[in-house]
Amino acid sequence: MSKTGTVTGHVHAKGAVAGALVAVLDTDLVALTDTDGSFRIKDVPAGERSLQVTDVLAKQTKTVTVLSDETVVLNFRVSPLGG
Repeated sequence: MSKTGTVTGHVHAKGAVAGALVAVLDTDLVALTDTDGSFRIKDVPAGERSLQVTDVLAKQTKTVTVLSDETVVLNFRVSPLGG
């Protein structure tokens, strides 16, 4: 049994945010969002994890519980920095 899971989701503002960086903090795991704002990060260590999305105009962090051999969905709705 693996001790890792997968995190998928979407990043949206007024529409999909393409090219945003999604990072699992305290790891080297990162992904860029696709043209529809979607991302998928595999091999995320199980347990409580903080993910941060960064774009030219926005930054946001959320915490999620990752379970072994499962996929968790985490969506971000971002606002411009300072707004």
